[in-house]
Amino acid sequence: MYLLDKLTVVMRVRYDTISHILGVLCDGSSASTGEIAKQWIGRSPGSMHYNYTIALQSGHSYYLGFGVTGTAPNSFTETVKVEFNPAKVGNDAQFTYVYEWLLSGCRYLDFGRFDVAIDIPVARDKFILVKDKRKYAQLCNSNLDKTEYLGLRSQHGNVKLYNKGLESKLGYDLTRLEITMDYKCCSFAEFSRVFPDVLYFDSAEIPEDVTGTDKVLLIACMEHPELLMDISKRKRKKIQQLLGEAAVKVNASELDYKIILQQILDYGKGLPAINFTELEQELDIDFGEDFEEIRGYQTSL
Repeated sequence: MYLLDKLTVVMRVRYDTISHILGVLCDGSSASTGEIAKQWIGRSPGSMHYNYTIALQSGHSYYLGFGVTGTAPNSFTETVKVEFNPAKVGNDAQFTYVYEWLLSGCRYLDFGRFDVAIDIPVARDKFILVKDKRKYAQLCNSNLDKTEYLGLRSQHGNVKLYNKGLESKLGYDLTRLEITMDYKCCSFAEFSRVFPDVLYFDSAEIPEDVTGTDKVLLIACMEHPELLMDISKRKRKKIQQLLGEAAVKVNASELDYKIILQQILDYGKGLPAINFTELEQELDIDFGEDFEEIRGYQTSL
């Protein structure tokens, strides 16, 4: 099952709308908006300057940021960043109230990075994440309690394979594969390119022509994938090839992925596309270099 697990939305919102929302959140008197659980100032150039974690009555939370540090403000709109987990807060009444309030004063909207979560109701020890040219890391307490990573954290193409059932104390087997995508390059062809080789061994069969030491090593690595790293480099390459032939490969689903993309578009409320350059010319203001080539969505004021 595919889930939209995290989504970043960047907006340009009218100052009066932002002022009203912050007034209500800081006052803490409205049950419609949730409350500020944490706030901090961003000091690094390019980061959001005013940052908030908003806690909801459901027990979940989301991130809200205003203004870009080091960027000169204008008298009309300000940059707003919203980061949330649609699977957890997308239908939450308090989140929806604030999000739609932001949209009511929004002049521009675009999507940033998002996470695609693929849940497989199988035990974690039945899977191997095959290394590629991306940076690899592993946290392993046992075959069941193991998390593997490919790529750089929170960057496009980052991969995480872990035991979601154990992490969330679900009481049943559930392995999750998470892939981070950037909306600027989110075609299915690109998703397929960064989709990792994940091998599943529950019903794997050993080829009849595999015998002797190769057979022993293959069986051992099927039951204990971590042993693959203890084999010599030359032999490891051959066993890895045999593992690929014996296992079932997890493949990317074009239909499920395109459903995720449609869910993302729904958070734009069907607004027509416009880029920042056109908007700058229309309003005679400067949004900064970071936004000049990002495609977004325009609302009517």
